[in-house]
Amino acid sequence: MKAKTEESIALGLRLKEARNKTGLNQAEFAEKIGVARDTISRAEVGAQSPTEKLLRKITEVHGIDFVWLLTGDTSSREKEEYDTLKEKYENQVKTITEQKATIAALEKTITILASQLRGSSHDERGS
Repeated sequence: MKAKTEESIALGLRLKEARNKTGLNQAEFAEKIGVARDTISRAEVGAQSPTEKLLRKITEVHGIDFVWLLTGDTSSREKEEYDTLKEKYENQVKTITEQKATIAALEKTITILASQLRGSSHDERGS
């Protein structure tokens, strides 16, 4: 077995943090990427460094930022979070705008219907 290094231990800690955020145990996490639970277990304690191919698979399947997982650099992670929040905000603004337009159309329809009802009740009384 390869000796643990500071780098492999740090990578393992980030991998464990990422796995914990998914809410999966090691076996479930490993199954989703097609490896044995022991592979994840050894990687999390820094006893085995995952290959780049495995790290990319982990990031793709579990939606984890590759740069953060590999280096611990949060700048791309923060940008990704910002972009996600910005997209959600823009979608909410679009939804609110559409809802306002629907409300305005409904108010116009109600006004027209009320006017027609008033007109028909005047016609009935006048006849």
